Amino acid sequence: MALPRCLAILAAAHAFLLPAQKARTSLRRATGPVVLIGEDSFGEELACLGQSAATALSGLSVAVRGKDELRNVLKNVDANDVVHCTDSALTGKDWNLLERDACPIWVRCVNEFGNDVVKEIFRNGKRRKTCLYEVAACAPYSAVLSIEERASWGGGASSIKRIVDFHRRDRLSDDEVALEAGLDTFFVSLTFEDYELPETRQVLAELANDARVTALEFRCDLLRSYNPGNVLKQLHAAREACQASWRGSEARLMFTVRSVSQAGAFRDEDVDEMASLLELGLRAGVDWLDVETETLSRKQLKKLRRMADERGATLVLGSHHQLGETTSSARAEALLNKCAKRSDGDAVKLVVDAASADDAASAATVADVDSRP
Repeated sequence: MALPRCLAILAAAHAFLLPAQKARTSLRRATGPVVLIGEDSFGEELACLGQSAATALSGLSVAVRGKDELRNVLKNVDANDVVHCTDSALTGKDWNLLERDACPIWVRCVNEFGNDVVKEIFRNGKRRKTCLYEVAACAPYSAVLSIEERASWGGGASSIKRIVDFHRRDRLSDDEVALEAGLDTFFVSLTFEDYELPETRQVLAELANDARVTALEFRCDLLRSYNPGNVLKQLHAAREACQASWRGSEARLMFTVRSVSQAGAFRDEDVDEMASLLELGLRAGVDWLDVETETLSRKQLKKLRRMADERGATLVLGSHHQLGETTSSARAEALLNKCAKRSDGDAVKLVVDAASADDAASAATVADVDSRP
């Protein structure tokens, strides 16, 4: 099967390392209910989405229409019920309630442009609000669609149900992480611009059913647009195309924003925007998050690690590409250890140039020691 548009083929050798086991305490405590929040202009679509999501979860749909109602509503709903409200129905006290550790699963429903710039999704006076999860669920203003079609534009109820299932999923154990990112694992890097094309979906379906493929890498840096709504919509399309994988469930996806200096397409100077897009990936509930340990600052890396822990099931892969030179085993070992320390990742990856089979074998020995799976 020829996949010239799909596979990123590099003359490089990969080394994976699983850091020493460490206890991680997930900050998640809530099991529900689900709270959907959207713009005031999408009230009808939000109500429609709330009803379809509640049906998918076998729960009830409950609307919050007035200020200070959310607190009382949350006292009288079950874990699978879906509460929906627009921005104007929420007060400062409501936002504080949602942001507590024991908050419900709350999801922001965005349109084509993400309602606002990525870093300012929510505002309460001068205070910016952080979002737990986010889905593309409201069609562009210019689209001529029915209410139902607009509500399901970016995945609709299926996206909401997936987020809820993801939030409630247990974190993988260290042994399970070793099976996902240890020796003999194979991550396929995708290079598509549009995941809604029929030929793209066919390729993803074939890869998802190939038992040799451990995970698929969703290259956000190669998309035509970085608008949050488009990123989320494309991510949903990729997931939908690989629903039936060899695992018996959805294929694992890794969310990556690769910079030019690290063999990608994203502008090196826009590090803050890169970090914001990675945060968007976390809010979309990705299985893996690839973080460049030499591009992002320590502060940014720590924030991404903390956000991943808050969502519980996302694994972090620290990565570094050492290109343009031959790298010795000792140098590769040092780079991997540095990558592990900076990322605090569940696994780390090093890519080095390989001019010969001996170079590739040398790099492979770095990960093949007794102390690592």
